[in-house]
Amino acid sequence: MKKKIRKILLGAMLLGSCTWMQAQTAKIVEVATAKNETHIVIENDSFYMGANFYVLRIGDKIFNSYERKKVGSKDQLIFTIQTKDYVTMKNGNQMVLTYGMRSKEEVNRAKENSKTNQGANGIWQLEFKNN
Repeated sequence: MKKKIRKILLGAMLLGSCTWMQAQTAKIVEVATAKNETHIVIENDSFYMGANFYVLRIGDKIFNSYERKKVGSKDQLIFTIQTKDYVTMKNGNQMVLTYGMRSKEEVNRAKENSKTNQGANGIWQLEFKNN
């Protein structure tokens, strides 16, 4: 009986980790500015929630203040950044979302290993446009 339970638990853990490792496409669906804050809304089918947190990098700046929402069948991460920081950013700045704090070298290495890089190892490349 213990072996059977162990096999079931191991299978469930493997299935869960394989699902997480599959590529996921995250995209920016909204950027809204109100007074001193700008909200960047990033959407995905499902964002993994565990012990780590998500980090948004735009150029050399790092942001980790966000709220998670479920909208229909999609998950959203809503990052809040100071508008004074947002307005100084330029189109073409590298924008990367990571699950957990990653070094610049890890992010660059992941980009080189996967050209689409959507969710590979918890790293997503996003297109930054400051209108």
